Amino acid sequence: MEPTTVEDVLALLRERPDDAELYQQLGELHFKRRELMEAWQAFMQSLRLNPDDPWTCLKFGTLLTICDDKQYARALFDHAVESDPELAAAHWCSADLYREQGEYELAERAYERAVEVGPDNEQAREKLAEWRAFLAGVRGTAVRGGPAASSP
Repeated sequence: MEPTTVEDVLALLRERPDDAELYQQLGELHFKRRELMEAWQAFMQSLRLNPDDPWTCLKFGTLLTICDDKQYARALFDHAVESDPELAAAHWCSADLYREQGEYELAERAYERAVEVGPDNEQAREKLAEWRAFLAGVRGTAVRGGPAASSP
């Protein structure tokens, strides 16, 4: 049975202090409770124990994006893609950050790659559709001479 509370995970960690997956779960639980520093510490420990786990990289990168540490988030997303290039989530998480940073060509390639590696991944397809709708809106505004005229 999977632990569902911070207390459950902490109890298991007393028995298995080197379990990277438990630290990842602890980070998720803290994140859901908006305990960002505690989540940061748990994800960091999970990475120390298993630096190549793409899911920890993605979850920690998401936290860091919220905390405005986009440089470290970018490094984690890139590492997730390198660790598991067939993981669609790694590509669309990377794309989301590119989009946020205004790197639209890189975002588009990453969204498309997410669908290429995960054609049955509903979230990847939704992210690509949202991206295309965003681009259509930007291009439509630029054509009408609106405020986005200088946007790509």
